[in-house]
Amino acid sequence: MSIQLPKTLTGIGSVLLVITALFHISAITQVTKIANAEDIDPFVKMFIEPLWVFPTMTWLITAILAMFLVVKPGSRSTVFLSLLSLIPLSNAGVLFLYTGPFIGGFMLLASGIFILLGALTARAKAL
Repeated sequence: MSIQLPKTLTGIGSVLLVITALFHISAITQVTKIANAEDIDPFVKMFIEPLWVFPTMTWLITAILAMFLVVKPGSRSTVFLSLLSLIPLSNAGVLFLYTGPFIGGFMLLASGIFILLGALTARAKAL
């Protein structure tokens, strides 16, 4: 098995996650318009923008951590990398459940699968 395979798989997953985060945050202007609408509930107005930004931050941090774990591996890197893959995988599952299939959900699903495969190939290489 190639030494670079775990890095490549995790890198693909991380890049997909960054692209997803950038697409997501690019819609913040529309969310701001909704937040500034006159007929919006004050509670929603206060929380809609931060709630929109949270997934973007989570996905960017997840992508950075995944790449760090595969570039500078430690004794538990494959375990942590596997756990990190659950973030985009679970986000995709919730999105599919509530909104149905769409490109953002598929990008999260793909990134989670690639990060998980990176962890599994790194583990297989270590055995």
